[in-house]
Amino acid sequence: GAGMRGIRLGNLVWNAPLALSAQALETAIELEACEDGTVRYQVLSPASDGSMQLHHQGMLLADPAMPAWLDLQQLRSRINKADITAQHCYASLAAGGASHGLAMQGLQEVYCSATQVLAKLALPPQMAAGAEAYLLHPTIMDSALQASVALDLADAGHGHGHGEGAGTPALLPFAMTGLDVLGACHGEMWAWIRSSATAECAALAGTSAASAQALDIDLCTPQGEVRARLR
Repeated sequence: GAGMRGIRLGNLVWNAPLALSAQALETAIELEACEDGTVRYQVLSPASDGSMQLHHQGMLLADPAMPAWLDLQQLRSRINKADITAQHCYASLAAGGASHGLAMQGLQEVYCSATQVLAKLALPPQMAAGAEAYLLHPTIMDSALQASVALDLADAGHGHGHGEGAGTPALLPFAMTGLDVLGACHGEMWAWIRSSATAECAALAGTSAASAQALDIDLCTPQGEVRARLR
C-alpha cells in the first residue's frame, strides 16, 4: 500500500510466452546476487528437449524508487479531448484481433492529445473480491496498456470521422528499461501515457527502433499519488 519502500526493477525482457492450460505447469525462478547489490532473475520452464526455456528476465535494483505525485487537474487541462471513448478503444482492439472479456475491461474514461493519454481505470465488479492480494493487479496493468490504443486512434483521426473501421493490434510489452513500484495498483487508478524514445528499449530487446513503440506510463491514485512507473 501507500508508504511502502519503493521497488525498482530494471532491464526487463519478455523472451517467450508462458502458455497456461488445465495441467499444472512447472516453472523455475533463478536468482543471482551481484556485487553491486542488484539481483538478477530469470523465469524458466522445462522445454520438450530437456533444456530450460527462458521466458522473462530482469534485475532488482539496489536503490529504492522515490515517491512521486501527479497533478491530475493540470494534466486534465492539457489533455482534455474526450472524443475517443473506452468503447472506441475496445472496438478497435477487437477489430485488431484482441477480444477482452469483461473481467479485463478496466478502461473507464479516456482523454487524449496527439502525444499523450490520460485514462481513468477501475476494476470491474467481478474482480473486486481478493483484489487486495495483488500489488499490481493484472486488470489494472493491462487496462493501462489498452488505453494506449487511443494514441493510434487520435493519429488516425478517429474523432473526426476517420479510421472508424480500422483495427489496432493489442500492445504486448516485450521489454522495459525500468519498472518502479511504489504501492498497490487496484480499485480506481489513473494512467498517464505518453510516447517515449524507442532506441534504448529496442536495444534491450534486440529489435530495431523502427519496429518498436515505446511508451512511458505512470499509474496514480485519484489523489495523484504515483503507485507505479513503467519505462
